[in-house]
Amino acid sequence: MWYLLGLSIVGFIVAGILWMKARPLIAKSILIPFVLMFVGFLWLSRPWWHWLWFRVFYMNPTFWIFTVAIGVILGLIYWLRRNVRKPRVVKPRWREEEYLTTERRVWHYLGTGLGLWIALIIFYSVWCGPFTATGPLNMCKIYQELEPMTITLDTLPETIGVRYMPLEVAEYYGKSKLGRPEIKYGNFDPIIYEGELVWVSPREQDGPIRRLKYQTNGVSIIRSDGSVKTFLPPEAIKDGEINYDLGMKSGEGMYIFDHLIWKLRERKYFVDYCEVFYLFENDIPLTVVPYMGFKYRFPVMVPYWAGVCVVRPDGTIEDYTPEEAQALSFTQGHRLFPEKLGRIYIESFAYKKGWVNKWFIHREQIEIPTVRYSTNQMPYLLPGPEGPQWMVAAEAAGETFGLYQIFYIDAHQGVSPASLIKIFEIPVDPETGEREMWIGPNRAWEFAKGISEVKDLKWYEVEEGEEKAGVGTWRLLEPRPAIDSQGRLYWMESVTTREFAGVKYTLFVNAKAPEKERYAFEKREEVEAFLKIGVKPSEEITLPPEKISPEVISQLEKMNQMYQEFQEKWQEEWEKLMEMLKSE
Repeated sequence: MWYLLGLSIVGFIVAGILWMKARPLIAKSILIPFVLMFVGFLWLSRPWWHWLWFRVFYMNPTFWIFTVAIGVILGLIYWLRRNVRKPRVVKPRWREEEYLTTERRVWHYLGTGLGLWIALIIFYSVWCGPFTATGPLNMCKIYQELEPMTITLDTLPETIGVRYMPLEVAEYYGKSKLGRPEIKYGNFDPIIYEGELVWVSPREQDGPIRRLKYQTNGVSIIRSDGSVKTFLPPEAIKDGEINYDLGMKSGEGMYIFDHLIWKLRERKYFVDYCEVFYLFENDIPLTVVPYMGFKYRFPVMVPYWAGVCVVRPDGTIEDYTPEEAQALSFTQGHRLFPEKLGRIYIESFAYKKGWVNKWFIHREQIEIPTVRYSTNQMPYLLPGPEGPQWMVAAEAAGETFGLYQIFYIDAHQGVSPASLIKIFEIPVDPETGEREMWIGPNRAWEFAKGISEVKDLKWYEVEEGEEKAGVGTWRLLEPRPAIDSQGRLYWMESVTTREFAGVKYTLFVNAKAPEKERYAFEKREEVEAFLKIGVKPSEEITLPPEKISPEVISQLEKMNQMYQEFQEKWQEEWEKLMEMLKSE
């Protein structure tokens, strides 16, 4: 590729010199092959120009159609006025000369065309989301397609697993246990591994030279107890020893031709590759990249889930349709539907009653809140009884922190007539006739800090989004949703040190009754018991027999047997001790 660029530049220079030396025929004959070389360079380096060909041209067909139409119409009018009709001569009263000459007429049409083009740019930029496909007209079209594929929930689905560890704490544990100067972690993404919500991250090379020369060295998962499990491709292990220079032939942390997105764009160009995460097949890490395609709905482009790319450690790229990807053995029970597209879909519900309502009237309008002081934003990945779900808790638009609707999208199957968007609407209070006040994530901070177990902690202060260094010891992280077995929504937050060194407390604030139901737990087992049973474990409770699993019964029986054996042993030792005392 670089040879083509170098040769084409040299050829252009030589052709230019020959042209200046009055050798145009020779210059043209030399120029043609070098132009072809330059075209070849552009083709081979096309991933670099993705922003131009995809974002600017492919995503905006209506804009370019109207641009060409403006040029053609103005050019045709100019040609007709010049060749069909005699130029009109206007003699102004203050001087005897032609007012509108041919040269001025050219500038007149150019100015008119430029003005119309600028007006088109402004209009299209405001309405049609030229680079993101999330303009007002795009969103209206998206909502119109999604409206028939929604269903209303009467109760919230139970959360069958919790993400005990926040993102920042997972990064701390991962980095503190890495211990390799040449390796660093990349982006962290949530996945479900062995029924548990964990964080997964690629093991990237550290430094530009290593990223250019060596390979991404597998991936690691950080579990809720802080343990780290690493998955390496077979190529990275030789004679039982790890080669930290080898791993994946194309990955996130590699430069230029070996970079993951470069390889994907060489294969399929006119799509938008969303987030990158990792799944496992027989402990071999696989890179999974869902992507969005776009369909033309005049005058805009509308996104949809077009497929999933699976990149194996040897660099093999397998491209699947959504249906094919859902049927793969290693994807069962895992996320596949793009998180980015899920958020776009939910944002489109703000246009439920059209753009006029969205901008001016605000009737039944939602908005997705930006969770303050948190790296991880909605949608949240939740394990549910029907598989993983993307969950968004939307507030009423405007200056409010009250929840309005809660959305669920199947994170495995996506959205289709067979897999609907589930919507839970906050109930209406029969006494007032208005919706009940359920707090959103940004109101949960103040209620959580008032819990008795943590109210005396000295918090790491935050002012206008900026943290004050050196002030306070404890942080409160990431309000995320958790729903107990009785369908009650809690905002679950973690108390950690300002260095993110572990989880000291896990706090729960009831979204419906934040003043009354607020709890703090120190152990993960207490958190899981709280969500499963629906009450605080410290209260006196009797578990229904059907809610005790066979594994729990087996553990209790083992503990009882151990206790009896200990009691018998202790009794024997006690009798021996008494006999020794009596003999003395």
